[in-house]
Amino acid sequence: PEPAPAPPPQPTPARGSPSKVTPITLGLALLTGGIASAFWPTLSAAQIAALLLGVVGLGLIAGSLLRGGRGLILVAVPLALLTWVLQAAPVSGFTLGDVRWPNPAAAAQVQPRYEVTMGNGRLDLTDLQLVQGQTVTTAVAVGMGQTEVILPPTVDAQVVCRAQVGNVDCLGVSGDGSFPARVDITDHGSDGPGGGRLVLDVHAGMGNVQVERGS
Repeated sequence: PEPAPAPPPQPTPARGSPSKVTPITLGLALLTGGIASAFWPTLSAAQIAALLLGVVGLGLIAGSLLRGGRGLILVAVPLALLTWVLQAAPVSGFTLGDVRWPNPAAAAQVQPRYEVTMGNGRLDLTDLQLVQGQTVTTAVAVGMGQTEVILPPTVDAQVVCRAQVGNVDCLGVSGDGSFPARVDITDHGSDGPGGGRLVLDVHAGMGNVQVERGS
């Protein structure tokens, strides 16, 4: 018998053009970030990060309908983490890197708030001189990074140390390992009660918080 004829080759399905969801979404996110930066005094870093995350989220929704945009997942995950961290320890500006703030010697030189968005912050208050009955209030906020504050050896201190994710060592008292970690402590220094008083709030989104006495 004659051999059976070979079946005709199946047509290769045409490959669709690459999805443009990812580049379009990233372009819109950059445009949104640029516009939001123009309103920097009004919008905080957490709010700007949330706007970018919203644009990427819309891109993911569009990608799910158009079968594209998977690369946006690599952008959405760290951006969501950054938004959460900045929201946990809100900062008004955007500061990167290690920061050592100037050592104040008088109450008038103490800033109401010290901030770092991503990086390490160190505040040395050992030279601070307070007179009897004088109270100074300040705060230190670090979005992501290590936070270190050194207090004068004798000033009365009322300190709150907080970390959403990380360890807390507040004048020798550590957090219990829970998240968020928090320690509230009142310490009168080496000379006991009396003299000036310092009220301090140290808050970190992700990182370790350490507050100690200077010598």
